[in-house]
Formats: sequence, structure tokens, C-alpha cells
Amino acid sequence: MTDKHDTIEAIPFQRAEVATQRPWIKLNPAKIAFAAVFLILAVAAAFMFTARAISIVVTPMPENLTITSGFHYELADRYLMLPGTYSFTASKNGYHNLDQEFSVTSDPDQTYQFELMELPGILTIATEPNTSAEVYIDQKLVGTTPLRLDEIEPGIHDLKLTSSRYLDYDTEVTVVGQRELNELTAALSPAWAIIELTSQPAGATISIDGEAAGVTPSNVEVIQGYRAIDVKKDGFKVFETNIDVTAGINTTLPRIMLEKADGTVSVGSNPSGANLSVNGRYRGQTPVSLTLAPKQSYTFVLSKAGYEP
Repeated sequence: MTDKHDTIEAIPFQRAEVATQRPWIKLNPAKIAFAAVFLILAVAAAFMFTARAISIVVTPMPENLTITSGFHYELADRYLMLPGTYSFTASKNGYHNLDQEFSVTSDPDQTYQFELMELPGILTIATEPNTSAEVYIDQKLVGTTPLRLDEIEPGIHDLKLTSSRYLDYDTEVTVVGQRELNELTAALSPAWAIIELTSQPAGATISIDGEAAGVTPSNVEVIQGYRAIDVKKDGFKVFETNIDVTAGINTTLPRIMLEKADGTVSVGSNPSGANLSVNGRYRGQTPVSLTLAPKQSYTFVLSKAGYEP
């Protein structure tokens, strides 16, 4: 076996080169920009070709109008929109906000009209003279005077005031909306007349339909209508009459001559059970109480079987 020595020498290291692969597409910024502009113009042209000219008319003219859904393009006083459903809001001081939806069709030129509704007005109602009267608005009771209504719709309303001592007040009231204050003072006419009552003797109590109204002599306010009048004084008969009262037409009744009240006579006998006749008229058996007119003479006869009359 022969020993043989080999010598290994170092050589300089060189990095292996990898072959580069050419890209499939080479991007050109100028071409990309041109393509983007072309695409935008194409989309815009398609939109302009298929969009419809829409006019939205709101009365009165709103202070703000905003399309809240759907793509659109504003052009002067119109909007370019594709067929479909859209919504908008409109607002104006003194009016309810309008939130409306509408549909655009394929017609070339379309107009949509809407109206803003006024906010309610404020109405105050008073009477002259100042009194409590029931207030009816459009046949509905809403309160009594003096009255303030903070939420009343604008427009013409029927108004009626009723009070027990005044004639009904009927009118129409025009309410201005937009939270403006509307004031009404109703001049009420009395529903009564003055009735002058005197009596002989004086100092008699006057009653109208059963309610005390004064003492004679007196001027009494009597509500219109057919009324019952009573005049009373101790020791005298009650005077009764009826009168048809017309509001505003005062009346003086003739002096009332009161008649003395009937007297009361109690008759008894021993033994009891005797028949009593007064001026020849049978009046019952004793004991008995009779009512007799004053200032007259009477003959009493008592009779009973087995006894002298």
C-alpha cells in the first residue's frame, strides 16, 4: 500500500446567480390613470344616459331640502336619478318637518309635488264681561273661559260659548298657525230681563222657579223663558203667577195686592165624634181643624145622636 498525500487548496467563493424571470405584465402608471378616467367617464355617460330628470316641488319653499337615500346628481333646480325609490327631508321655520319617500319611474321628465304643514297656532279666548263660559271648538267642549289653547290647528274653526246667564255666542275663528298667538274677546249679551215687582204690603219674599230672588219692592234679573213667580209674606196668601221673559225686554208687573191668609180654627166636643157644620156645610167630626178665610162671620152647628144640637 502506497501512502499518497493530496493537497486541497482553497478557492475564492462566488455566489451562484439565479436566472431572473421576466414579469407577465408590466404596469404603466400613465395607462392605469387613463383607464381609470375612461372608466369613470363611461360610468358617468351611462348614468347620464339612463338617469331621469326629477323636479321636487315643495310648497311653501323649504329652507332646507336633502335627499336622504339613493344616488343622485343635482343639476340646477333638478335632480338626475335612476329609476327606483328615494326619500328626502324638507324643513322650514313654522312648519312641520317633511320626511317623504317617492319612486322614480322610467319617464324622461318627472315632477313630484309636496306640501309642508303649518305648526299649530295658539288661541286665547276671553269674555266681556269677564265670566265663566263653556267653550266649544268644532262642537267639542275644550274648556271654560278665560282659556288658552296652545295646540290648535290653523284654519277656520266653529266657536261657541255658552253661559247660564248669557246668550249663546256663535262665530267662526280663523287661526293662524306657525305658533302665532291668536286672541279673541267675545262680547256676551245678557240672557235676562229686569222685572220690577212691588206688593201691598211690601216686604214680601220673591221666588223665581222656586229660588229666592229678593224682597218687594225689587228689580229682579230673570233669565229668559217661561218662569214661575211666587210672592210670599207671613200672614198672607201666596201670590203665584207665570211670565214669559224675553232677554233684554224689561217689564214692570202691576202692584201685587196680597190677601190675608186663612185662619185656623180647632173644634172639639165632649163627647167627641160630633158632626160639625159651618154655615150649613158639613165639615167633619170633632175633634177637627178648619181653615177659614178672615174677616167673615161663621155659624157652627154640632150634632150627635142622643144629644141636643
